Amino acid sequence: MKPKLLLFILCDDIRFEEGNKKTLIGIYSKAIYVPIIPFTMPKLGFFIRLAELDIDRKYKLVFKIINLNEKENTLEIEEPKAKFHKGGNDLSDLNLLFSPVIFENEGDYKAILELTGEESFSFVYDFSVVLQPKKQ
Repeated sequence: MKPKLLLFILCDDIRFEEGNKKTLIGIYSKAIYVPIIPFTMPKLGFFIRLAELDIDRKYKLVFKIINLNEKENTLEIEEPKAKFHKGGNDLSDLNLLFSPVIFENEGDYKAILELTGEESFSFVYDFSVVLQPKKQ
């Protein structure tokens, strides 16, 4: 059975607190506004929560950020060091932090999480990088 994607959140940072808490810093909606292109983000985080994922199975994780306008991979990480953590109520969380991330162009991007094993699944988050208008 395919796991259900509950959350795919793009943010500046993920902090881990006492008591099994996570704090997501600088949550983006669907656009990252940047002052210049190219732009280097010191950190970029993705918080992903799935329901009904059998974390006891062996999955190969691949995470990609693809610029749709240029058809080039900005970032591709095979088997990131981060692993799914079992939460309560059959929930599994994945916290991914990348540093630095360079956006060479404005445009539309896709963040893709691929899990391959006995069964394969992929989950996609669409976002844009937009040059911030200059203030007059």
